[in-house]
Amino acid sequence: MTGQESWARLDELLDGALHQPPELRHGWVVEACGGDEGLRARVESLLALAEGNDADLTPAGALRGPLWDEFVKELEPEEDPGLPPGSRLGPYEIRGLLGAGGMGRVYRAYDPGLDRDVAIKALSGHFAAEPTSLRRFQREARLLAHLDHPNIASIHEVHVFDGRPHLVLELVEGETLDEILTRGALPPGEAITIARQVAEALEEAHGKGIIHRDLKPSNVKVSPDTRVKVLDFGLARRVARGAGPGASSSGTLTREGAVLGTIPYMSPEQAQGERVDERTDIWALGCLLYEMLTGRRAVPSQTVPDLIASLLRDEVDLSALPAETPPALHRLIRRCLRRDPRQRFQDVGDARLDLEELEGGPETQGARPSSVAAGGRWPATVPWALAALAMLGALAIALLGPGRSRPPGGDTVRQFVLDLPPDVSLPRNDHASPVALSPDGSTVVLVGEGTDAVRLYRRRLEHLDWTPLPETEGAEQPFFSADGREVGFFARGRLMRVSPDGQRPFSVTEIEGRPCGAAWAPDGAIVFAPSRSSGLVRVEARGGAPRPITALDDGERSHRWPQVLPDGRTVLFTVERQHSTFDDATIETVSLETGKRRRLMRGGSHARSVPGGHLVYARGGQLFAVPFDPARSRVTGAPVRVLESLAYDPGDGGTKMAVADDGSLAYVPTNVSTQAPRLVLAQGWARSLLTRRGPGRS
Repeated sequence: MTGQESWARLDELLDGALHQPPELRHGWVVEACGGDEGLRARVESLLALAEGNDADLTPAGALRGPLWDEFVKELEPEEDPGLPPGSRLGPYEIRGLLGAGGMGRVYRAYDPGLDRDVAIKALSGHFAAEPTSLRRFQREARLLAHLDHPNIASIHEVHVFDGRPHLVLELVEGETLDEILTRGALPPGEAITIARQVAEALEEAHGKGIIHRDLKPSNVKVSPDTRVKVLDFGLARRVARGAGPGASSSGTLTREGAVLGTIPYMSPEQAQGERVDERTDIWALGCLLYEMLTGRRAVPSQTVPDLIASLLRDEVDLSALPAETPPALHRLIRRCLRRDPRQRFQDVGDARLDLEELEGGPETQGARPSSVAAGGRWPATVPWALAALAMLGALAIALLGPGRSRPPGGDTVRQFVLDLPPDVSLPRNDHASPVALSPDGSTVVLVGEGTDAVRLYRRRLEHLDWTPLPETEGAEQPFFSADGREVGFFARGRLMRVSPDGQRPFSVTEIEGRPCGAAWAPDGAIVFAPSRSSGLVRVEARGGAPRPITALDDGERSHRWPQVLPDGRTVLFTVERQHSTFDDATIETVSLETGKRRRLMRGGSHARSVPGGHLVYARGGQLFAVPFDPARSRVTGAPVRVLESLAYDPGDGGTKMAVADDGSLAYVPTNVSTQAPRLVLAQGWARSLLTRRGPGRS
């Protein structure tokens, strides 16, 4: 019987024994082993370990003790003593042993050709001849070759020496995270920094269609200056890019040293052998954060069977997190460690963004409210406190410009991600904005795609809860009235209006085409684009027949995305030209009183007037701002880019953003590695545009 067959048989017998009542297990093992005393002794040793205490399971997830030593010794027999320091492996000089495991060894070596130290990973003799292990080894090499990221240990080359494959890898200095955790838990700031870098590594891998499946403290190395490298993609698998959750290959429990070493960090679906996707790595990221903050595993247990049972049955006990854990971090961990993968972060990029906002912020020193520790809701003031503490980095730099300092008394720019309602996502293919902000910035309405229908949801930002608006199924393109008391939208061939407080919707008028934007004037009129090939029309909000405002000129295909300017008499809109995309569209105004049009600029779409005398508009998936005098309907300066990532369709000109009179911006960013759209709210950004205007610019 080969080593692989032997351990397969042991695994089968152990599983059978554990399914017996404790008082019957010994007799069952004796009978099942059929007089093979050696086999019986080994099964009972495994059984004793499985029934033993938690001290035998280290924080790194690997087993320690005589049985583990025997296992490694059997897989790497005495006649293969390894490579002593000073020996050579091809051109490489071995400097020492870095680590050893069931499948092989990792050596520190010197590369004389490039005058550098490297790590060489070598399969042991038994596994070098075993097809499954060899395929895993080769797969790790191929996957690493596709990953190029500062937080992932890179591969230099693959060599075959003496008939055995070897990976020549980047040598990563420092300690593994499990070595660090032997000294105790980490402060929140340090844990956030490490977790953020791990999330960046996972985001890179997931963007290439690769899931790690074996993320644990021993596979995370931290340098003395807190630079992180994720190691060991030996269990990684490639999934179809863009295939969505559940589209990956099977995550069955792996035998050769991996099952016992990985159970504490496996997601529930992985432990059950179900199909896994990127969310299994998000679970493991939550386990790392939990362990860094508490010094203990997220799924503790006294025995291996109890550990697996707890993993499959119980939610993680978050009350063990230290009192000083910031509320936002507490919430992030909770969203990583939901047993149901549908309730977790759907993309690691969302967790990475939250960690970036937490990193270095003053909230990392805050205390966690007792209501959160008890599993209750946060007080209503918490979201505003978080917003005040979550300082915007990249966006603030873009708005203020390099080398500029914030003016005394200037507004703070704040940005944070708005969690969507449970089991609700943003529509992926909607050509227009799915979000609207009330004029005072206190309320957001979004189009949410739930399990049963697409409908409108409302949230007052001082609260956490979203409220579905009744009878808004099929809604799209929401917009607020000028006083913020009502919301307009399109649904099922009609222009509708509804009170955010939950009254039944009212049908304003019928439409025949696919609408392209609407805006509510202070006098109660609604201006909208009824189709993709029309001018603008207006209709009274109380109902009636639409009346034309603009007509298409020669060379024009449509007028879209209207906004009523603060004077209530002028409408800003986008003009689509024939034989061109919206990156070359023109932005114009039209007087509601005279019908006179004025061209402001060319080369953008979905323009919006914002506080402080600016227009913002989309072009090429980016947001630009340009000084603007609304009283004279005139652009008065040069544009500047203020956002580099904005969901935008140059074929329709639609941009997934909304602005408010208080200077707030809600938008959906784009990111090639982000599969689930997210909604970001930035406050104070529009007023900060004023800091870019020097004397004489307006």
